[in-house]
Amino acid sequence: MLLAALIVVYLVYQLAVVAPQKRSRQKAAQAINLRIDRQGDQISVAKERLVRLNQSLIKAKEAGSPKASVATTGLVDRAERDMSAAREKVQALEKLGIKTRVDVNQAAEKGDSVTGRLDQRKELISALGVHLDNAEKAATALDELKILPEKLIHQRDRVISEAQQKDVGRQAETLYTDAMTALGRGDVAAAQHGYALLQQLYDQLVQEYQLRIVSREGVRSGVWRVPQNNPNARNYYVIVEAVTADGKRLAVPVTSEEDGKTQTVKEWGLRVKASVFEQIKRDKMDNGIIDNNVFGLKKRGYLQPRYLIPTTGGAITQW
Repeated sequence: MLLAALIVVYLVYQLAVVAPQKRSRQKAAQAINLRIDRQGDQISVAKERLVRLNQSLIKAKEAGSPKASVATTGLVDRAERDMSAAREKVQALEKLGIKTRVDVNQAAEKGDSVTGRLDQRKELISALGVHLDNAEKAATALDELKILPEKLIHQRDRVISEAQQKDVGRQAETLYTDAMTALGRGDVAAAQHGYALLQQLYDQLVQEYQLRIVSREGVRSGVWRVPQNNPNARNYYVIVEAVTADGKRLAVPVTSEEDGKTQTVKEWGLRVKASVFEQIKRDKMDNGIIDNNVFGLKKRGYLQPRYLIPTTGGAITQW
């Protein structure tokens, strides 16, 4: 009976204490080894990125655009700083290298030490990734910089060839000149913004649509507002939309006269006189349909539509 009792105690101890401890050590070892493997993969990928970036930077320096030499120099310097910092992080990681995976006994004996080293490596890998990302952004900007002057010329010429208004051509020239000036002083972001504005100008020029008064069930065709600086007055607006020949509703940039903000919208309000507002209101109330619903026509080569209904041109984008 005593022997049986001892066996029972031993089995209970093994099941209740030893076995859970062993499973815990096994899980700890698995978790540590998984981190070791993942970090090893991350470090290998980072080293490969560093090699590719170095090759890309060498090519970019050799093929730098003379029209953007200041910008090129600035980006190269920025990329080299980040790559130098990345190399330092790689060297630090190598000093913290973990050569072998841990077993169950090592997890129990050295688990805390290995985990601490893995935590240090994690921070270094994170910092390494930031430096590589920054260097890649600079390298991408360098690639863009090589072709940006030609892209700006091409986009300016596209706008001028489409423009039917002299002031649009002058606007394109100003945007191009400002963008090239920005490149000359090394402001790549400003030059890219200038290119985007030229693209937007071209897209606006080539659009063709009818400006129609909105006339759908449950949707307002007009609104009035009380101006803040004159509470005794009313501003009247007719709600319009841009519709192509095939019936597609366009989203166009519209600047609100209330707050000066430009938004790209599919519906907006155009200010009209009270008499025009009332005329359109009567037209809709007659049979629920606005018979004369064409507010204006936008032709290719022009920035703004030709209005068929009198308006100040003032607009709102929210009501």
